[in-house]
Amino acid sequence: MQIDKDQKATFAIIVMLLAGFGFGVYLPNRIEQGQLKDRIAVGQQQLQVNQKNAKGLDDLRVAVEDMRHTLETASKLIPKSNELATFLRSVDSELDHQNMIEAEKLTERIINGRDYNVIPLTLRFRGGYDGVFQFVHNLENEERLIRINRLEVKGKPSKPEEPVDVRVELTTFSAPAEANRS
Repeated sequence: MQIDKDQKATFAIIVMLLAGFGFGVYLPNRIEQGQLKDRIAVGQQQLQVNQKNAKGLDDLRVAVEDMRHTLETASKLIPKSNELATFLRSVDSELDHQNMIEAEKLTERIINGRDYNVIPLTLRFRGGYDGVFQFVHNLENEERLIRINRLEVKGKPSKPEEPVDVRVELTTFSAPAEANRS
């Protein structure tokens, strides 16, 4: 059996087409398939890590529910408006009640936030140890939410009957004005 020239040419073209298909379509798809398998393996590993981390989300959910319950039952409140004058009058009254002298109140710029406004305040005064303790105790028991950021008490421990110098940096809060809400 003899193969003529046309058959050889046809056979060569078929071989070239198969080689072209192999290098042009099959090989790149095979490489992409290998890359996809690698990505799937990495994704499955990441999924396992995420599933392990997700177990902590249930604990977080419980913690958030506890915080919400605490907020709902808390006796502290964030006033609807700045009401700073009323608060400062109550501080003045408490300072007078505890016989504090040389009282000085420094209000700083109110920081307007989206959820609440922050009202920083610094108090300086002089008084006896017992009065200072009672003042701070009464301040912490205010109905209004107050955070004492810093408390400095300077005096002579050897002479407890002498007044001490006190500096209290505190922050109180208020709800933002309705105009600020978005």
